[in-house]
Amino acid sequence: MGWGAWKLIDTGSEHVLAMQYDWQGRTLMMVYNFSKEPQQCQLQTSMKTGRGLVNLLDSSATQIGSNGSYAVKLPGYGSGWYRAK
Repeated sequence: MGWGAWKLIDTGSEHVLAMQYDWQGRTLMMVYNFSKEPQQCQLQTSMKTGRGLVNLLDSSATQIGSNGSYAVKLPGYGSGWYRAK
């Protein structure tokens, strides 16, 4: 994570932090919930519509929606790490 370019992603929530790292054509997204309550947010990324995201913690997959957005649900104090396909 120390290499490459990184940026913060707007989550629309004061409880959720999201970061995107890009390095050598690869993208990693990390999302953290700092609240004890579950949180849901819509993340707006610069990634292309239709690209897949693989959750590195449970191997589930999702697609990036229209305009580069996707929904994330996190349990209290939960996190998600996603690799773009």
